[in-house]
Amino acid sequence: MRIILLLLLAMQLFSAQRIIALTPAISEIVFALNKEDALIGVNKYASYPKEVQKINKVGDYFSLNLEYILSLEPTLLITQNNQSKTIKSLQKFNIKILSVNLDTIKDIKNSIMKIAKATQSTKRAKKIIADINKAIFNVKKIKNKERVLVVFGLNSDLTHGIFIASGDVYFNEILTLCGAQNAYQGSFASVPKLSYENIIALNPQRVIILDASKSTASKESKQAIKIWKKLPIDASKNSKIIHLDEDYITMPSHRIALSIEKFSKVINDD
Repeated sequence: MRIILLLLLAMQLFSAQRIIALTPAISEIVFALNKEDALIGVNKYASYPKEVQKINKVGDYFSLNLEYILSLEPTLLITQNNQSKTIKSLQKFNIKILSVNLDTIKDIKNSIMKIAKATQSTKRAKKIIADINKAIFNVKKIKNKERVLVVFGLNSDLTHGIFIASGDVYFNEILTLCGAQNAYQGSFASVPKLSYENIIALNPQRVIILDASKSTASKESKQAIKIWKKLPIDASKNSKIIHLDEDYITMPSHRIALSIEKFSKVINDD
């Protein structure tokens, strides 16, 4: 009887969870774990799945409405390790904080399980992680170790600096899985900013532009690709300037499986 009462108490405790996810990737993971009913607050940029848009917005990455967060009476705040200032400002309110790292594929899988353990959804997490592993297993490798440059955002003017993915984020891992290599081998920052001359010096054989604005057919997209094709690099000579606008492509959540599949397809599509 005592064990049954303890189990019932534990069930009540978890069913009463009031979770605030401080980044869009975290709220996506909570939804994927089927714990969306416990979500009472999310980052204002959270947009997937569409149901998340109905949940209270508590601020963005750098500016949180602490008063509003406290008024929601959360029992668990989930944040990312790189939000150290946010964590520090919330610790004094004696709210349980779970901090996760989403930099690499391994980090993402570990964080999914970490969130699952905090929300009693480990069975679901195992299925999600299995799907990510399946995507990794099914990646097709190219044979020529092509130099690929991963660029963030459409750039209509390449003279003002271009943000690219370095070697310490999961895009680099995906390139390696596909048998390619990152054209940028520096490690000064996760998202370095390169000049027009730097790009020419790197001479990538393929450029993949990541932009989640759903603007593939837009004038802006066509103009950006046109400008890239004018650069004296192998990628433009061989017409390997690719624009990916899927909303999951820059999201370090369970949808990393889709990103792996997409990269595998475009790198092998000649």
